[in-house]
Amino acid sequence: MIAASNVKGEYDVHVFDSLCGSLGMGYMCREARELERAGKSVAEISARLEQIRASASLIITLATLKYAQMSGRVGGLRGMLGMMLNLKPIIQLTDGFLLPTEDKVRVRSKAFERITELSKERLGNAPIRLGVVHANCPDEAKTLAALARKEFNLAEPLVIQSLSIAIAIQLGPGTIGLVGYPV
Repeated sequence: MIAASNVKGEYDVHVFDSLCGSLGMGYMCREARELERAGKSVAEISARLEQIRASASLIITLATLKYAQMSGRVGGLRGMLGMMLNLKPIIQLTDGFLLPTEDKVRVRSKAFERITELSKERLGNAPIRLGVVHANCPDEAKTLAALARKEFNLAEPLVIQSLSIAIAIQLGPGTIGLVGYPV
């Protein structure tokens, strides 16, 4: 908002909080550009971005709690117990915050299945844009993508993308998940 106020008069800047990052924000930027090229007004573009923000889904799992504990996102005792039990936490983006679900999963393949189930609950059977985001685990990203292709009604080919560095640093390598929204 400060940057927009600094160029007021030179540029017509409209601030929009995506309440997400990484591929979720990328999808919103892409859709805004497509709408702008189609001649839609700022109000129409903003309304569509609000729809995407309200219906978007980001659900990820961590390979380990080690990095989340080091970054302060997980308390010491909880992190230590989680690491001892080899838990694969599942985290969902809710109102701009990454919040853990109640799921207690210990096997990576089961975490992928649960991410897919939760995403399916959120996104339903409507045509969607969907992507896999990952932090330095491209082979696992291909595995999750293959599972997702079977489960979802994809409006276009699924995308595999690196997770934003801001999230990857906090949650560590091996963090992986699904990002999508109804078209």
